[in-house]
Amino acid sequence: MNNITLDLVDNVSFHKTMTHITNSREAHEMSVGRCLETAMVEAISDGRVTSGIYECAKLLDCNPDGIELCIFPEDVLCDVTMQIHFTLLEAFCWESDIRMLKVDSMKKLSKIFSKVNNNNDMAKPEQCHCLVIEKPINSDISEAEQEVLDNIDHGLGVIDMLPDHVVTLPDP
Repeated sequence: MNNITLDLVDNVSFHKTMTHITNSREAHEMSVGRCLETAMVEAISDGRVTSGIYECAKLLDCNPDGIELCIFPEDVLCDVTMQIHFTLLEAFCWESDIRMLKVDSMKKLSKIFSKVNNNNDMAKPEQCHCLVIEKPINSDISEAEQEVLDNIDHGLGVIDMLPDHVVTLPDP
């Protein structure tokens, strides 16, 4: 009887611990998502963002050392040819030691662009299926951008930074 009671207590304690870890992970992902949103807004304002699969591929080919971050939305629906392009871009980023993130929604990326990028042709909302953020010319990056990069470099703490992991952007 005592073993059953101990098992129940251990099970409840384990469930509470797992719930706390899950809640901590979700809160951490949201803070990283907010920092990423802020960093993207700043990079768009500075003219350091390129969007679109072909435009990003050209930039990556010409200047891989000048790239800070490559962002892919998880929810892109496309044909087999585009999937091959995504796979090749991811492989190029891995081989070139370019930081990558996947985000939860192309729609959220588009809304960020529509807020900031009213008349700038560099990043159109309909082309948010791949984004490249270039390093700043003056080497000064914002606090939000540094936070995102530090989290990527340190594995985001509880988050595995394999390209299959998805960062949740805040709802606009």
